[in-house]
Amino acid sequence: MQLSIIIPYYNIEDKYMFRCLSNVFSLEIPRNEYEIILVDDGSTRPPQKAKAHYEKNKRTVWLSQPHRGLGAARNLGIMHAQGEYILFLDSDDYLYRGTLPPVLAHATKSGCDILRFAYRPCTSMQEETATQPDKIVFTPPMGGNNYLRTHHVPSMACIYIFKRSLCTGINLQFAEKGFIEDEVFTAILHYNARRIVETNTIVYAYYNRPGSITQSNSPKRIEALTRYHFKAISDLYEYTRQQRAMRRPIQGLERKLKGLTIDFVRRIVIQEKWKPVWKEYLPKLKSLKLFPIHGANFTFKHRIFSILANTVLGRNLLHELLKRGIH
Repeated sequence: MQLSIIIPYYNIEDKYMFRCLSNVFSLEIPRNEYEIILVDDGSTRPPQKAKAHYEKNKRTVWLSQPHRGLGAARNLGIMHAQGEYILFLDSDDYLYRGTLPPVLAHATKSGCDILRFAYRPCTSMQEETATQPDKIVFTPPMGGNNYLRTHHVPSMACIYIFKRSLCTGINLQFAEKGFIEDEVFTAILHYNARRIVETNTIVYAYYNRPGSITQSNSPKRIEALTRYHFKAISDLYEYTRQQRAMRRPIQGLERKLKGLTIDFVRRIVIQEKWKPVWKEYLPKLKSLKLFPIHGANFTFKHRIFSILANTVLGRNLLHELLKRGIH
């Protein structure tokens, strides 16, 4: 079997689940070459009509667990997956028609461990196709440490297909019971990959669902995001320390840590009452030797941000700029 598509869900409405499942059932891939694993993360309002309609289909595996978060649901899906490659699909998102088969075919032919594709946010329930680049390209494969050293690696786990053996071979799991669950997972996955390929093919439709928790800016959610963001930094720092002790090259991991730190500082200084939060986390960043932020192979904008973030005056300026929507 080529592919396991893992779809976690929690209190998703039937209309979204119907759209998601009808989409994956229409993939132009032989039926015996992929499976659909659905993981109910303890829903109190499950999509009963969609499940009743699809649960007897032999290509679907329906799993459930007590409510433990997206990371735990994905881990359960990986545990039951049988495909050579894994793809994560959120239950309110979908795949653009005709895009996955050539991407999967290239992954299989090239033997890559990870293939990264493009995505596009959308607000329409009906948008089935995306305008693709004039020239579709697939990059030559690159090793994990070099890739991390020279590329920005988004944490969004849904924009990759990756070999199941790469994940299970190092017993890699998502962080559970919190936010920022895929930041460390994607970094470590890339670091251990021998062959990483990119394509500009737009495969994934990221649906901006009204009322989604990802749109919430409540103080409680902001506090939690800040806390779990720092936990991700701490966990990746510890993993990097372990790899250094094993005398493995870690330039890519160090660059990823600096990038995470820049994003973390931005997460703090954009807050209205950011100074007490900064006071709390500054000693913690210093204890990991991640502050002041030292130079790295980043874009010009990120380098300027780092320079400003290292000073009191600069942080105040960043706060004012971000508050005004200037990025």
